[in-house]
Amino acid sequence: MFRRGVLVGAFLMVGGTLLLAFKQVTRVFDDPARLELGDVEAGPTDPTFILLSALTIACGFATILGTVSPATGWRRPVALGSLGLSVTLLLGLHLPLFVNGTVVSTESDLFASFTASHVFHTGNLYSLMAVFLLFLLTVSLLGVAVFSVGYLLAPGRFAKAVSDPRSWPKNEANLVASTLLLLFGTGVFLTYLVRTAAKMEAEPPAFVGFFGGALLLFYYLQILCVFLFVITVLARFFLVNWGTQLPWEPLRVRDSLDNVGKIERILVLGAIAFNLLVLMAPSATDNEGLSEDPVFRLDSRGLAWFFFLLAVPYVPYALSLRRMRKLLTPPSPFGIGSPPFSALTLQVIGLAAGGVVLIGTVAGAAQWSPLALLMALGAWVAGVLLWAGLRVGLEGGLVSPEIRGEGGPAYFAWFLVFALVTSIMMWGAGNNIVGTYEESSRTLTVDNSSPWGADLLFRLGGVSLFSASLLLAFGVAKASLGVRRSLLGSYAASFVGMVLLGVMVFSISMWSTNEQVSDAYVGFAFHQFYLTEKIFVAVLIVGLGSMLLWTFGRMVRAILRPGPAASLIESIQIGPTFTRR
Repeated sequence: MFRRGVLVGAFLMVGGTLLLAFKQVTRVFDDPARLELGDVEAGPTDPTFILLSALTIACGFATILGTVSPATGWRRPVALGSLGLSVTLLLGLHLPLFVNGTVVSTESDLFASFTASHVFHTGNLYSLMAVFLLFLLTVSLLGVAVFSVGYLLAPGRFAKAVSDPRSWPKNEANLVASTLLLLFGTGVFLTYLVRTAAKMEAEPPAFVGFFGGALLLFYYLQILCVFLFVITVLARFFLVNWGTQLPWEPLRVRDSLDNVGKIERILVLGAIAFNLLVLMAPSATDNEGLSEDPVFRLDSRGLAWFFFLLAVPYVPYALSLRRMRKLLTPPSPFGIGSPPFSALTLQVIGLAAGGVVLIGTVAGAAQWSPLALLMALGAWVAGVLLWAGLRVGLEGGLVSPEIRGEGGPAYFAWFLVFALVTSIMMWGAGNNIVGTYEESSRTLTVDNSSPWGADLLFRLGGVSLFSASLLLAFGVAKASLGVRRSLLGSYAASFVGMVLLGVMVFSISMWSTNEQVSDAYVGFAFHQFYLTEKIFVAVLIVGLGSMLLWTFGRMVRAILRPGPAASLIESIQIGPTFTRR
């Protein structure tokens, strides 16, 4: 039964990958009247195949983990359902990164239409808000996927390692990471609220009535609530981390924390109430829109809908803060006024905040695109979280990761999420084809037709960071459990296999009859080569996919079942034994 479930899951994953690879090509003809995408008229790629590929791969992944997972009870199906849903939504959002459609009109740009992930391809065409919204949504889905996988592979141990309610360092690490994300997201939204209100004041909306005179007031009141909310977040963060180190009465610190918390909740409810009033009002846009950003060009209320996404970082922030509040209340492991001062927390905040300011300054001076700015910020924060979570040393000539302190697992879990979303953004920045079709001369000129430039480097960088992050997670789990088994060959084969499979299968392909333009990886081969070559490419995908599943299986088995040596060590008894007669 064990092997049957793994084989079924492997079959589904490889089958979904083959389906995706087969649909991944764009054919553009000379005659504009015959523009086709395979057998479909030019336009966005049919999302049916994207969603079917995503669902097939997600079901295969969940089947394999469900088969090998030692988890029991009602939490097991919940974790499997959360994993399947999050992976399907992630792939549904980001598989369009790898399957491109075309939209061609006369004397205009030819560009790839990627639905949601089009933002990650052409970030220079959108504002920071548009890129950040997709970033925040991807972070939330990745967080659910990472925690679901961790629970399925190590139930109880993973949850205790990352978010133990009785551990001050773990909850402090979660509070630091979630607060950084919350403050950054709130700052971005606050900036756009101010810009929208200023544009409305300069160009009043045409409609009259109650909302005609009050809508601008609602915006200003929401701005006030959000600004004061940021101040209360900073105040509570200071009180819970370092307030007890000041020469104050312990009860005064706790009462101050509670009072600021009451104000914070009132401000949250006020911001939500005014946001709902904005949603109830007519759209305060004209034909040009209140924002130059295409995301908000048609409807100014889009920003109000997206405001609710701030719940993504607020939930872990509130949960960690609540747990630390309980640790400050007797009876507790510390007792009021005696929690340890965390120099590491201060260093993490200083490095992260300093890097954000420095990168933002450089980006503004160099006029970086919003996508480039988010990639740089994501990579910097991921590096800081990795430094806070791990010490990387050498053991026997090999890299040996070691958890840094009791809060290290929480920092590493947050690093994994930030590193994975940064790798997806890097891939999106390089996996794009842009060209111009001129009807008068009936020629197609592709601006970035060469796959051997910066585009390919972005793809290689994205898939390498993605692969290295996953393999580092295996290494951390192996070191934490004290598994001494050498898996160097499995690590090397997994890394090479993921890079090759990623670049070959998940790269877009393009073909034109008047100009041979090909980003010709697997998708191009399935459509343009002969039967022999197609069979060879299919066998290559199956071989790489099987190698990946086999190497991952070796690593998972070594973690879940350490082997006879570990069993022998656990069976050794130390000290004399006595027998009762």
